[in-house]
Amino acid sequence: MRDPTTPEEAVQIDSQRQPIDPQGRPGGGGAGPDQPTSVEILERRLSTRTMVGAVAAVLALAAAIVAIVLALDARDNSASSADLRRVERQLSSVAADAGGASEAQRGIDALSSRLDAVEDAVDGTASGDEELQGQLDVVENDIEDLRQQISELEPSGAGPNQDGG
Repeated sequence: MRDPTTPEEAVQIDSQRQPIDPQGRPGGGGAGPDQPTSVEILERRLSTRTMVGAVAAVLALAAAIVAIVLALDARDNSASSADLRRVERQLSSVAADAGGASEAQRGIDALSSRLDAVEDAVDGTASGDEELQGQLDVVENDIEDLRQQISELEPSGAGPNQDGG
């Protein structure tokens, strides 16, 4: 068959065609009123595919919109080079402060250990002072006892240093 060039030829060619039954046999196959014709089947397939294509297109459009929104949000939330340099400077100053803090902590630890040594020395001196005080008390008591013994040994009228010396 050739392609029709006029509408009359197209109608004539279309009328010469034989109908196709649902099983694909020419002649119509005697399809009854309850059985769909091949045109109906093709039309149903075509409408189903059209609907699936439309749903896929809508989903693709929605995905594209979401992608654009996410890209714009990422661009707005992205850090600039100046932001990164500022954060780097802040981090380096924090690191330098932390280094100074550890140096100060070592100095505090050294002073603390020296203070502990001084406290130990003071405690030792205090206990030594108590010991010396105890010895001084004993010596004073001994002197008092010796004076009493001397006064008992001397005659009642004579006192120490009668000679003026």
